Amino acid sequence: MLIVLQKITTLTAKEEVIKQLITLIKDGKLKPGDKLPNEKELMEKLSVGRSTIREAKQVLISKNILESYPGKGTFIKDLEFDVILDEDVLDAILKEDDVLYSLYEAREIIDIETAVLAAQRATDDDISKITHALQLMKEAMDEDELFEQGLHFHMAICKASHNPILIRLYYLILKLLRKNQYSKYVINMQDEIRIHEDIVIALKEKCVNKTREAVNAHFNYVRESSKEN
Repeated sequence: MLIVLQKITTLTAKEEVIKQLITLIKDGKLKPGDKLPNEKELMEKLSVGRSTIREAKQVLISKNILESYPGKGTFIKDLEFDVILDEDVLDAILKEDDVLYSLYEAREIIDIETAVLAAQRATDDDISKITHALQLMKEAMDEDELFEQGLHFHMAICKASHNPILIRLYYLILKLLRKNQYSKYVINMQDEIRIHEDIVIALKEKCVNKTREAVNAHFNYVRESSKEN
């Protein structure tokens, strides 16, 4: 089996080794059950030292991507759910446009459904934090600041769902979108604030249908505004 690797030229050698190995797994060039090339071969192909290879392998073993057997070698494991959601794994596959679109889509789904849960579960303290986040949006001096405060607003709603799995997923999605140059959309600041005010009103009324409609209206606005980019 021919495995093509690129020589490491950056200072973050360990991270580059990890990313290249994950990419090989993602592309199917290294499959579950395959044996990883030995350390000497990896050192030569990647132009890094033995310690870098070992550190990278240990990271991937700790992430349940690799498994090592003394005297036999290191092998690729079947990727389980928690591995697929690992930040390094997701970051490696986000270079494909369709995957990035899927990330946008996942964000919208989680935004809507956590808002619905928040309408049912939000405490007075949650509503206070969401209202404060809205106030920071109103105080934004420009579109960039408004955009960032808007992300904090939606994270506050997500936290009000009181679902730790969805909160973790949402945090990871936003982090990856930022890391991969999440594109901002053209906005009218007054319209943006009005739409988010409608969401807060619906949450305060604890009205599930109204909340869903308000968040849907937000994403419809985002889609229309994105067409202007």
